[in-house]
Amino acid sequence: MIVYSFAWRKYVASLCNRRLAAAASRIAGAQEGDVFLFAQRTTARALGLIGIDCHVMPKGAGYEGSEQVTNQAAPIFRQLGITEVIPVAQPVFQLRKCIWLVQRSGFRTWSHGRLVAEIGPIGFDPLSVQPATRSRAHLMFYTARQILTGYRPPVEQSEP
Repeated sequence: MIVYSFAWRKYVASLCNRRLAAAASRIAGAQEGDVFLFAQRTTARALGLIGIDCHVMPKGAGYEGSEQVTNQAAPIFRQLGITEVIPVAQPVFQLRKCIWLVQRSGFRTWSHGRLVAEIGPIGFDPLSVQPATRSRAHLMFYTARQILTGYRPPVEQSEP
């Protein structure tokens, strides 16, 4: 499982990241056998607060988007012989991209519909450092800008 972050705040885990951690915990607990969790730092801290251990993504250079998370997790999954990965991400736009990234890396995933149902609503955070995560309209603008121009946010908007 890869648990992506959404709506980073500087001093406290946003409600969005706590919801993502809760969804990951719920999904992992419903699986047969062990589930290997790989999480971005903010969601890893939120998972830790509810007693869930995970592999924490190390800090990389520049802005860390969903691509960097997937690229860091993929070799670890391959080394462990994992062939199916459950991406846990904000269902509005981010999840589709994460499914595509995981599949492009050679792993099977659940369907978008199943993931949306399992993850549940995550919401947005008007106090997030990252403007794209403050509302649905902000995220729509960011997604269009990224697709059309390849836009990458400044490093200051990446979690430490």
